[in-house]
Amino acid sequence: MKRTSVVLLTALAPLSWGTTYLVTTALLPAGHPLLAGLLRALPAGLIALMIGRTLPSGGWWLKSLLLGSLNIGAFFPLLFLAAERLPGGVAAAVAGAQPMIILGMSALVLRDRIRPLTAAAAVAGTGASLSSCWVRPRSSTPSASSRRSGA
Repeated sequence: MKRTSVVLLTALAPLSWGTTYLVTTALLPAGHPLLAGLLRALPAGLIALMIGRTLPSGGWWLKSLLLGSLNIGAFFPLLFLAAERLPGGVAAAVAGAQPMIILGMSALVLRDRIRPLTAAAAVAGTGASLSSCWVRPRSSTPSASSRRSGA
């Protein structure tokens, strides 16, 4: 596989995950996080089943049920519920802070040692993501509050 193909294929995952908030707020019916989770997970699960063509056996049935319930059955509905209820700015701030969150969780949960280069990369990634929170777009039109006050 050519390097360009690998890079484009690798970029596909973040691009698809980045559409969650937009799709949830603009296209899906509000108040139905289970339906939204089903619509997101079922096609991928059916495709994976068609490609793999094998079902779990033995002790893997229980493990698959537990992992599927937590990873898909709980995660997707909670993801869509959060996307419905959180303002876009809060969702963007949480998403932008993920490198620092993951760094902290790996240190606490996995007892991973935080290396200086890893910490610098997490800070740079978080800073780049959150820098848009402090930049206010310039507008040539008066704000709504100044129009209301007659200014």
